[in-house]
Amino acid sequence: MILSCSKPAYLIGLALRRQQLTLVKVKKYKEQHSVLGFESLPLPADFIVEGKIKQPEKVTHLIRQLIQMTGSEGFYAAISLPSAYVLHKRITLPNYLTDRECEAEIETRISHYLPGINEELYFDYVRSISSEENVLLVAARKEQITSFVHAVEKAKLKVRIVDVDIYALHRAIQLISSAPIQAVLDMDGMVGQFIIWQKNKIIFTYAIFLNSDENFLQQMERLLQLFNTTTNVPWDKTILLSGNVISILPLVKVIEDKLQLKIEISNPFIAGTHSVENKKLYHVAPELIVAFGLTLRKYPTW
Repeated sequence: MILSCSKPAYLIGLALRRQQLTLVKVKKYKEQHSVLGFESLPLPADFIVEGKIKQPEKVTHLIRQLIQMTGSEGFYAAISLPSAYVLHKRITLPNYLTDRECEAEIETRISHYLPGINEELYFDYVRSISSEENVLLVAARKEQITSFVHAVEKAKLKVRIVDVDIYALHRAIQLISSAPIQAVLDMDGMVGQFIIWQKNKIIFTYAIFLNSDENFLQQMERLLQLFNTTTNVPWDKTILLSGNVISILPLVKVIEDKLQLKIEISNPFIAGTHSVENKKLYHVAPELIVAFGLTLRKYPTW
């Protein structure tokens, strides 16, 4: 079945984040994505510890609640793990290798590329001919992926894709900004990740913590100094906010004035026509952006 055919396809994006689960239900027709429903539920801290699901039945129950609230049972789904649970490394492989040969090479030497990890890994990779380190290797522990997939499928969704939140985020950001340099501050509870892409490649990341207003401002100042000194890349000093942004909204004006930045709330839904009330959708748009970005990925043909 080809999900990108001329018939409408109904897709589910389910994003696992540190403190919540978010589901977005989308109808895709040709290149248009219409949101049919969305819901989020808080994720208690003891459900998932160090990336491993400790209470799978309770996680399945939460997912089932999201499915019931959005009428999504039985649909195909793309799911995502937080980037903190995933290993990323740029490696170099000969450009003449075929994709199958690349995969075989990585599989054979995975312990060399990612030393010190004894658990079984699932991996994927992206090739970039223009880069000296021409392969981005992304890997996750098998237990993390299979436990989440089992929880989702037990809740009656059909998992087609397992992705990483920052890549889903970037797909949605493409609907908002066409700038050559894209900067995003993605908040996940009290933890944020500042990410800068250049030509679809991550060139800078920095973790940031919301301990206090003053400390947060200091961290923002420090990360900008580090970015400017290590990359020397000019940009328009516009930062898009995504994720759970409510906690930092009171700081936006202070940060803009102090650091001479322009901060905007991410909303990838403005250009589309949706089956839910726009006001409600726009209000929670930053929280939905990863789950929505999952529905933008091309689904495989099975």
